Amino acid sequence: MKRHLPLILAAVALSFVGKYGFSSTTLDGARVITGSLDAASITIASAALGGTCTAPKLVISLSAATVPTCAGDATWTGMAAGCGGSCYSNSWTDFGMGLQVGSYWKDGFGVVHLRGIIAPGTKTASTTIITMPAGYRPPTDTLVYFHTDAGSQLLTLPQRISFAASTGTMVNTYAVGAGNVYLSLDGVTYATFN
Repeated sequence: MKRHLPLILAAVALSFVGKYGFSSTTLDGARVITGSLDAASITIASAALGGTCTAPKLVISLSAATVPTCAGDATWTGMAAGCGGSCYSNSWTDFGMGLQVGSYWKDGFGVVHLRGIIAPGTKTASTTIITMPAGYRPPTDTLVYFHTDAGSQLLTLPQRISFAASTGTMVNTYAVGAGNVYLSLDGVTYATFN
C-alpha cells in the first residue's frame, strides 16, 4: 500500500483541481492544491506524481475564521436533575458512594452519550428505568444494553433495555436479578437521527 499511496493522493488532488476549480502548484517536489470548498479554505498536499514515497502527506488546513462549529451540549447533564426534574422512574437513582452519577450529553453530530452507575428501584420486567427528554431520543425504537453486576463482583452481564423513540422511555426487557446492585450506563451511545 505504501507504494500506491502517492498515486492515490495525487489522483485525489487532481480531482479537486478538475472538479472544483482549485489551483495547483508544485512545492519541494509535492503537488499543492489550494482553493475553497463550502466556504472553508482548504489546502491539500500530496506526494509528487510517480515514484515511491516513504512519508506521503495529505494535509487539510481549514481557515480558523471559516471552520464550522457544531451545536452540541456544553456539559453533561445529570439524570437526577435533568429532564425537567428527574429522568429516573420507579425508584431508580444514582448509585452514589462517589461513583459517576448517571448523565447524558449530546455531541455536535447529534449522538447522545450516557455514563454513570445507577442503582435499581423496581426490578420487575417491563419497568421504566429512565425517560429521556425530547431531542435526546433515537429516531426509531431500538435496544440498548447496560452492564449489570449479576449479583457478583466477578461477573458482569448485559441487561437489555427497550428504548421507545416516541416517549423516550427506557424499559428493562427482562427482570433485573434480585442480587443485582447496579447498572452501568458507560459506553452507551445512540444517534438522534436516521
